[in-house]
Amino acid sequence: MVGQEGNNSNRAVFTVSTEGESIAFGKLVGQAVVPGTVLLLNGDLGAGKTTFTKGIAGGLGIDRVIKSPTYTLIREYPNGRLPLYHMDMYRITEEEAVELGLDDYFNGSGLCVIEWPTQISDLLPADTVTIMIERKPSDPYARRFVLEASGAKSRAVVEAVMKTASHLSDSSKDSSKDSSQDSSQNT
Repeated sequence: MVGQEGNNSNRAVFTVSTEGESIAFGKLVGQAVVPGTVLLLNGDLGAGKTTFTKGIAGGLGIDRVIKSPTYTLIREYPNGRLPLYHMDMYRITEEEAVELGLDDYFNGSGLCVIEWPTQISDLLPADTVTIMIERKPSDPYARRFVLEASGAKSRAVVEAVMKTASHLSDSSKDSSKDSSQDSSQNT
């Protein structure tokens, strides 16, 4: 990960520069979530919501292919540390969403990852992590992830992500220093 900026316990911002780093960041988030976490993924079409979810699945220990739930609405992946419920609400009305029984997912012991959550905003639980994924115009692979917590559970998730990302960032800086010292000793 390239960096973190302006972080506090309710909000954290991370920047990545490759698709692989987006997946790695997703994995970090997947390792930080707890049962009943609801992640709301916002971003333009093609921002990388499903790619990021592939990383989250990896962090949960799910080794299946993760596909976009665009036409199925909900894809269930039960065989990880937590069950993953990957939802796409782009083509649904709130009335149709009520019929899906989303409360059972939201109040369950799994992880809900919802793409296009604004379509069902009145049905969402109060305690969620909203993740805005922004593309950088100057680089087609770079992404900026803005995480915002709205309650105690989601705040704990954001804090865990910040702590783990901080350790990764520190260890990559240490590796860079070691590499540059090794290079200078070899010349």
